[in-house]
Amino acid sequence: MAKNTTDPLELMVARTLDECSIGYRCPDQEKWGVFGSRLDFYIPLWDIYIECKAWGTPRIHPQVENVNNCIILTGLAATARFCDLVRRAHANN
Repeated sequence: MAKNTTDPLELMVARTLDECSIGYRCPDQEKWGVFGSRLDFYIPLWDIYIECKAWGTPRIHPQVENVNNCIILTGLAATARFCDLVRRAHANN
């Protein structure tokens, strides 16, 4: 599923998930979210949400306060490392 975004961190995650054939949904595109918040990705296989932020922001707290299954990727280095971990895990399966 191609994510409709121009955000470089979201694109990095989307490309990695696509490369590894890991299905995901984009709550912001589907007009749904957990408790009304819109997170960047939902991965049904792992039952987790992923939120990408270029830097820390107070806005993140209301987005995830009722979500107990969210990975927050803050910054380029964290996002790149997450993508690397996903690729490595995929290669070992």
